[in-house]
Amino acid sequence: MERRRKLGYDMYALLEIKRDDTMGRLNFMKENYRFFGAPVGLIITVDRFADRNGWGHVGMFLQTLCLVATEMGMATCLQEAWSLKHKAITEHLDIPDSEIVWCGVALGYEDKSAKVNQLVSEREPVPKFATFKGKL
Repeated sequence: MERRRKLGYDMYALLEIKRDDTMGRLNFMKENYRFFGAPVGLIITVDRFADRNGWGHVGMFLQTLCLVATEMGMATCLQEAWSLKHKAITEHLDIPDSEIVWCGVALGYEDKSAKVNQLVSEREPVPKFATFKGKL
């Protein structure tokens, strides 16, 4: 959670939105619901009764989608914010009750002049999150 918080602080600093600027933060947050101006917006759902494997498969699909988009010269932004609007989205898009809104995906072409796209998140060293056993 600490790394996630730091990324948020770094993003708002880059955008010159002060920590106590509630309206500035809310206005930027609203851009999620416009898919940050991308020409394509996807809503990703998961079957309500999916087990860990089902969620894992959706995660692998998302990763593949992002990698293929990058290969084609496009950019993606995975947006957890859409899960906060589950009820409104399911009603508007007529998504059955058997599905859970997991996230949105903005799909388009990167605006290299946008300050937010200059943000680079810090990476954890591999030994902090992975353990390798056996002979390689």
